[in-house]
This record gives sequence, structure tokens and C-alpha cells, in this order.
Amino acid sequence: MRLKHIIFGHRLVARALVRAASTLVSTLGLISHCLRLRRSVGRAILPAAAFRRLGCLVGQDAILRPDCQSVQPDPVRPVRLSAAIALLLAALTLTACRQDMHDQPRFIPLRPSGFFEDGRSERPLIEGTVARGHLNDDLALYTGRGPDGKPLDTFPFPVTKDVVARGQERFNVYCSPCHDRTGNGDGMVVRRGYRHPPSYHTDQIRDLANGYIFDVITNGFGAMPDYAAQIPVRDRWAIVAYVRALQLSENASVNDVPAEDRSKLGGAK
Repeated sequence: MRLKHIIFGHRLVARALVRAASTLVSTLGLISHCLRLRRSVGRAILPAAAFRRLGCLVGQDAILRPDCQSVQPDPVRPVRLSAAIALLLAALTLTACRQDMHDQPRFIPLRPSGFFEDGRSERPLIEGTVARGHLNDDLALYTGRGPDGKPLDTFPFPVTKDVVARGQERFNVYCSPCHDRTGNGDGMVVRRGYRHPPSYHTDQIRDLANGYIFDVITNGFGAMPDYAAQIPVRDRWAIVAYVRALQLSENASVNDVPAEDRSKLGGAK
């Protein structure tokens, strides 16, 4: 890796030298051309406007014509050598310092580095770093666990009819392909060969804490993948609420129905 850095540095120096040499050749050529033109004319080069004011016929180069030799306008002071040298040094300095973005030293992602002790170019986050929008300071809401680390058997916010309806909608989208819409575990994916999940209506699943079901949705379990990226936190809790509603619908008795609604059930017990 160090050899690569040395070769890369040499390439940068070589490119800077090439640019500096090119600028030097161009500047020296311009100075040489001006000197040759001055020697061939024998006098200072004047702007064309000065000759026109004197009534002389001049060409585009504004060189003194023979019929105007008796006229002696104020000559233009030639460029001094010191100014030319200063301009040349400034051009060389700016050229040598130029470095394109595509030439900057960099590491390709996940490449090793000999600069750091752990050998990694990708630096780990500083302890305590929190990404914007991901503070997640409500332990119960974001983890489903209490201060003691055990799964909660409650909900972190009130469960209303709208929450259960939202849970049903999200359940039908993400959960029913495996668990089917009744929670018996006979979804369309399972019918085509995927592992059969347990039914929600067994005593083992009914006895699970709400926080445990939330954790399974968040982190996955067994053949079930996690859905943290697909389902927001509150929607996961809404799904847990709807799962409880499914379980209650399959194991409820007449006594669980409000008295004013029991007449609507007919002869159910």
C-alpha cells in the first residue's frame, strides 16, 4: 500500500512539472516574439489609434509607415523584463499548486489502510453518535422492552379503533403472505413451499408478551426475516394490536362481547 502511495505521489509531481514546462515554453515564446518584432521595427510599437489621430495610413499592426517618419508621437513604454519575470513566476506557482478532484488521495470503500492501527480505511462511528432522526430515546416504543430488559406486555401508546384498522391494513400487506389473513399460518407463500409458521391461535403464541411479538417483527426469528426497514415503529405496534384482535376473535366467548351487542349474535355462546 505504501508503494502505491509513493507511485501516486510521483505521478502528481510529474503532472505538475509537465504543466509548468508547458506554461514556461508558452511564456518564453511570447517574450521572444515581442523582442523580435521590436528589433525588426527599430522603434516602439504604437497603438493604431495614435497613428489615425496623426492622419497616417496604418495597417492592422499599427507599425510606423515611411510617409509618417517625420512625426514623433510619444512612444509607449515597452514591457519591462522584471514584469515579465514576475508574470512567469506567478504562472508557474499557480500551475504547480493545481490539483484536480480526480487526482486527490483517497481510499476506495472498504479497502485496507496502513495509516490506522486497525488497518481499516472506513472509520467506525464515535461512541454515542446519533444519526439525525434516529434518537430513539423511548425504550418501550423502539425496543418493546422495559427498563429491566424484559418484553413488555402492554402498549407504549393507547390502542384505538384506528390503530387496529391500521394494523389490519399493514398485516394484510406484509404478514398475510405467510400467516394468511386469519393468522393460521397457511398463506400463499407457504402453499408454495415456504416453511409453515406457527398459528397465532395456539396457547404458546397467545401467551407471548406484546413486546416479544414486536421484537420478532423488528429483528426477525428463524425463517422469518426482519421488517424494520419496511414497517415503521408505530405500524409494528399496530400490527401487534391487530394480532391480538385476531387471537381474541378465535378464542372469545359471549361474555367478552358488550351486553348491548350480544343480541346481534343470535344463538352464539
